[in-house]
Amino acid sequence: MNQLLEQEYLNKINESKENAKKHYDSGAYDKASEEYLNCSKYCEILVKKTGDETKKKEYYDAFEKFVDTSVKLKKMKAVGVREAKKERERPEAEAGTGFEQYIKENLMQRNKETLPLWEDIGGLEETKNTIKESIVLAYARKPDRVEIDGWRNILLFGPPGTGKTLLAAATAEGLDAAFFNVKAGQVLSKYYGESPKIVNALFDVAREESPAVIFFDELDSVALSRSAEIDEATRRVLSSLLTELDGLSGGKKGEFVLFLASTNTPWDIDGAVISRFEKRIYVPLPDEDARKGILKIQLEKKGFEFAVYDWLVEKTDGYSGRDIKVLCKGGVYNMVRDLNPGVADLAEEGLEEIKKYEIKTRGLTKKDFEQALKSMKPTSTEDMVKKYEEWDARFGAL
Repeated sequence: MNQLLEQEYLNKINESKENAKKHYDSGAYDKASEEYLNCSKYCEILVKKTGDETKKKEYYDAFEKFVDTSVKLKKMKAVGVREAKKERERPEAEAGTGFEQYIKENLMQRNKETLPLWEDIGGLEETKNTIKESIVLAYARKPDRVEIDGWRNILLFGPPGTGKTLLAAATAEGLDAAFFNVKAGQVLSKYYGESPKIVNALFDVAREESPAVIFFDELDSVALSRSAEIDEATRRVLSSLLTELDGLSGGKKGEFVLFLASTNTPWDIDGAVISRFEKRIYVPLPDEDARKGILKIQLEKKGFEFAVYDWLVEKTDGYSGRDIKVLCKGGVYNMVRDLNPGVADLAEEGLEEIKKYEIKTRGLTKKDFEQALKSMKPTSTEDMVKKYEEWDARFGAL
C-alpha cells in the first residue's frame, strides 16, 4: 500500500476520533459509538492492505480498542457526562468486556421457566438418558481415587424437526443451568478478529454461569469439509471453537459446561471436527410410541379432546416432530373454522371487537385431520432417512 493511501486512512481515523470525542462530551453516546466503529473499519482496511508486519499488528491492536470502545459506548445510557465517565472508568474486571455483555444480552436464556421439560419431548428415551448420564456423572459422588467423566461435547444429527433443539433446552432446564442458544450468524462478524473473541467470550461466560449448556445450531455452517470454500472469518470461528472444545474436559472442579451441537447434514462436516465430539447421536424420525407421545403433547396438553390416536399415529409415519406439531395446528384450525365460520371477518372490525369474541371449540375428529393431512406432507424422504442411517452406522457413537 502506498504512503498516500495509508495517510488518507490515518486522516479519516483522526477525523472520526475527533468527532467521537465531541459527541461523547455532548452526551450523544450512540453517535460517538458510530464514529469509533468507523475508526475500526479504517483500521481493518489498513490491516488487510499493509505488508509491513509491525504496522499490521499496530493497526490490529488499534482496531480491537476501537471495537471495544464502540461496544461499551453503545451500552451507555444518556445519564450525563459525569456519570458516563464513571461508567467508562470502571475497572475492566467489573465492567466486563463488550463481547461478554453481548453474549449475556443476546445468547443467554434468562427466563428458564420458558424452557421445555424432559416430559415435553415425545420419545428419544435413549438419547435423553445419554445426556442425563453426563449430568449425573459430573455431579454425583465417586469413590476415592476414582475418576469418571461425563460427556462434555455431543453432536446431535438427524432430519430437520426431530427435536434436537428441544433436547438441548430440556437439558438446561433439568440442570437449572444457564442456556446459550447459538446460531452461526450470531458469532460471525464482518470485522477482522472479532469472531474468535465472541466465541471465546461465549465459553468464558458459560464457565462463569456454570452449570451451563451451550447449544450450537447448524454446526455445518461453520464446519464444512476442507474441500469446501469457507471465508477466513468462518475458519477463525471454527479454530476458536475447536480450541474451546478441547479445553472443556479440563475445567475447574465443580465447573460444568456441556456443549451440544446439531446438524442436518453431518456428512458435510470436516472429519477433524467430527472426531472432536465424544458422542455423536442420531436423532431419528419418531417411531410409533414417540409419535403418539408427541400427538398427546400437542393435543391433550393444550386442552383438546381426540379419540383416534392410533389412526393418526399410523397416518403420520415418516413425519418429524415438527411436522406433527404443524399438522396438529392444521387440525385445530379446521375445527375452529368449522365452528367459527365468520371469524376472519373480525379482523376488519378492530382490535377491541376481536378481544370481545370468544372462540368456540369442540373435540377434534378424524375429519379435521383428514383435511390437514392433504396439505401437510412429511419433510423427510425415505432416501434422506437411509442416508442418515448409513452415516450413523459408520460414524455414530451413542
